[in-house]
Parts: sequence; C-alpha cells; structure tokens
Amino acid sequence: MAGVLLFALGCEGESVVYTAGEGWVGVARSPEVSPDPATPAALDPRLDGFESVTLRFSVAHAVGATCAVELTRDDETLATLAGEITGGACAVGWDGTDDAGALVAPGVVNATAVISRGTQRAEATTSLEVLRLGVAQVQLAGDGRVPVLYARVDGVRYGFHEVAADVAPWRLAPDARETGGTPLEEADGTARERPAIWEDVGSPPLDGAADDGIEADTYNLPTAWVAGSTPTVALTLTTAHAGGVADPELVEVRLAPMDGFAPADDAAVSDGAVVRLDATDSPAPAVGRYDVTWAWRFEARRSAADAWTPLPGRFETTHRLYGLAAEPVFDYDDVPHRAWVDVLDRVTGWVDGATADPAEVAAHIVEGVFHELGLQYDSERGASHYTDYPRGWEGASFELSRFAELVDGTTINCSDAASIVSTYANMLGVDLRYHIIQHQFRDRFELNYLHAIGREFAPSPFVSGRSAFRYHAIVGPPDTSVFDATLAVDGDDDPGSAPNELLLVQGLSESEYLTRLSPEADDVRVFIDEKVRIR
Repeated sequence: MAGVLLFALGCEGESVVYTAGEGWVGVARSPEVSPDPATPAALDPRLDGFESVTLRFSVAHAVGATCAVELTRDDETLATLAGEITGGACAVGWDGTDDAGALVAPGVVNATAVISRGTQRAEATTSLEVLRLGVAQVQLAGDGRVPVLYARVDGVRYGFHEVAADVAPWRLAPDARETGGTPLEEADGTARERPAIWEDVGSPPLDGAADDGIEADTYNLPTAWVAGSTPTVALTLTTAHAGGVADPELVEVRLAPMDGFAPADDAAVSDGAVVRLDATDSPAPAVGRYDVTWAWRFEARRSAADAWTPLPGRFETTHRLYGLAAEPVFDYDDVPHRAWVDVLDRVTGWVDGATADPAEVAAHIVEGVFHELGLQYDSERGASHYTDYPRGWEGASFELSRFAELVDGTTINCSDAASIVSTYANMLGVDLRYHIIQHQFRDRFELNYLHAIGREFAPSPFVSGRSAFRYHAIVGPPDTSVFDATLAVDGDDDPGSAPNELLLVQGLSESEYLTRLSPEADDVRVFIDEKVRIR
C-alpha cells in the first residue's frame, strides 16, 4: 500500500511528520541528550600509549539529527569535535588537543554535546579533568638488595663510589619547577625526558655542580639482588595542573592494581604521595642481568559513589637489576670490597639467568674467564701481573682496578686467574677461596699435558719446555672441589700423553684434579685457604 504523508502543526509551530503505509512512525519528537556515565572522568594525553578518550552522550529522538561536542574552559572554546549518532549515543574521540593541535593544559574542561535537527537543538554538559600524572621517584627496598660499587668515577682509577642499598635507584628531580615547569613538563609545556638505564658500568652519572661531583637529581641506576628476592617498590607520585603542581580538582585518582604486585593500602594520587607495593614475583629470579619495564596505570572517579574507571595510557619506568647467587662474601668489609657494577654486568651476562646454584655459577665464571676475556698464560716466566703476596701466601692482594683496565696487558699466571675467579665469584655471593698447591718434599712438581689459558694443549706450558710448577694457585669452596681458569686438563684416560680431551676445571674433586694435573699427584698437597684483598 502506498505511503501517506500527513502534516500537522506542532505546539511550537513546527511541522510534525507522520508516515503511514509501511508502518506508523508517529510524531517526530524533539531530540533529548544526557551525559553517559561511561564518559571518562579524567585523561592524561601525555601518558605512554595514550591515543584518545571517547566522550559519550545518550541521545533519544535523534533520527536525522547531527551531533558535535564543544570543549570549553572559562567561556573559551578549546575544540569543537564532530561526532556520530549511533546506537542511541553521540560519541566523539578526543586526543587531548585543542583546535590548533596543541595539548590542552591541565585543569577542568566542560564537554557539551549539541544535538541539532533543523531548528531543534538539545544540549547536555559534563565535566572532565585533564591531568598530568607520573612518577617522580622509584625506591626499591628489601632484604635481598645489596650495595654496589662504581670503581672508576669519571674514568679515574681507584675512584670508588658506593651506591648504598637504601638509595632510590630511579629519580626524576622536580628541578623544572625552578624555571616555571613541573616535575613532568618543562616550562614550555614539553614533556620532561625520563632517565634511561645508566649504561656506564665504571662510573655513575656526574654533576659538576654537586659537592661530590655525582648526579643526585635525575638518574636511573642499576641495583643488585639476591636471586629470587621480591622488592618493595615505593613510588613517589606527582601531578601537574595549569600554573604548577597541584592535586586533582574534580576527580579522585589512584594507582591502578598491577599484575605482579600486591595491592597498596592507599594508592591515592597526589603530588608527593608515596605508594608502596610489594612485588609478588621476583624481577631477578636467577643470576643474570634483568632489564624490566614497569607500566604504572591510573584510575579515576568523580565521587565515592562512582566506580573507578581506567585512564587510557600508562607511565613507564625502566630498571636494571642484577641477580646474585647470595650476598657478596668477603673477608674484608672496607671499600672496595663490594659488588662492582662492571663485574656484575660481565658475569651475570655469562650466566644469563641459567641458574642461581653457587657451583653452577662458579662453573660459568671459569668458562667465561677461560674463553671470553682474551687472556693468555705467561709462557715465558709464569709470573703474576696483577696479584702479589706481600705477607706470604696468606696475604694475596689483587689489583682488580688495574686488571679492569688491562694496564699490564692480557698475560696472566695462576695467581692472577685464581684472583679473578675467586673475586668475581665472591661478588656474586659464591664462596670461593684461593689455595696454593706445592710438592710436599721438593721445590716443584711435574705436569701432565695441559691446555693453558690462551694457548694449546702441550706437555709444557712454557716456551722453555720445562714441564713443572714451583707452585700453582687454584680456587674452591669449603667442600674441596676445584675451580681453575688458568688451565684446562686432559679429560681422557691418559692425561700424560696425546691425544687430549679438553676438560675445563669446573668443580672437579680435588683427587681427580690432582691426578689430571700431575703424575706426582700423591706427593702434591693443597694448602692455604684465603680470600684475596682487592684494590
């Protein structure tokens, strides 16, 4: 049946359309609009990963109508956004910028939806808050954290600087306030750059204006942890409003719950608020170097009667943690007897998260020293280059600072290798000590085929052809197993002749080691149980 159009005069003089035929539609009522509770209460367009928020308004009787959202502050129009009416709603996306493309400054913004059809017009307004949210400091604390040492401040040998276990390792100083900015933005409104992981393993960041020359305002330093430790994270939060730093005006904001962390007792965000979170998973589960990124997210609500709604985006902080087998073990408690950052970085790279077992870590250290450092045995004299015994065998002293720079080159002997292996191990919490091997009755003992570090298998490690040691330094834990990076032994059934099978000395029993080292094993004894003093 053909449709019939009937026209009548509306109560305000407007034409009202009726349709008959296919179905009765009825009176075209004026549009109605109201704020949708799903519209977010706040946004921070500077958060990492932020793209836009959706502003929603519920609309009724809007067939044939258009919608737009006007954003204003203090009677000034910031932006006008064209939207679409679908599913009974006017929805527009807003990226936090004004009509000129600039980020809108923090503060309250009024969002007004305008629904238009001919001369009909309906409006509804809601408010939301533009924020700047972030972290000013990250403190990592816990029983498993240990102090670390930078050994060469500004490249100066013996320029030691200890980072105590209670120093916050990540900090974004509020110094931008002095120039009219905030902890999160410079005075010109650009975002402040967050500190990247400090990569110089020899020296901390420097500040020529500081009394000690060390940067103490903005930095991102590594920390060292006993493997499996779960730190407590204390976040110092900050917010920025137009004209400076302030707490939110319109909304409540809190740090959102995060996987891997126990909920905070009070996660409310305000400038300078400290929120503590207990990690439920260890960021350093084994011996290794772990670079982690934590994405801190936020939620907002207008009142206690409202549900918390997530803010799009996140504030990311990056951190480097070194996992150790246990707390460092030294016989001395003065600096430089600490875990050196450059040593941790090197050795954790060798282990690479494979284990936290002390014997296995020690095995990785032997392999790394033997294969990775480019060292070679002193085949001329067998003399030490970085270790001496100023008070006899019981008082070995290791010039680790000079070795780190290879001041005397890459040639070493057994005392040097024992110092390197034991010191590296001690810094990672593995209790290795150096031991001296000598013949019980004579001034030297004979050798089997050996593969000296940086050399090849030979019946003698010396160019002279002499096949005997006056003494030999090895390392080992209290259980008498042997670790030795000076040489590899012949692992076949006949260590006294060729052919030879390379066997690194990574926890061999004392009896097996001596048998493979010397045909006079029964007359060789192991004595001295000491740790080296490092310099």
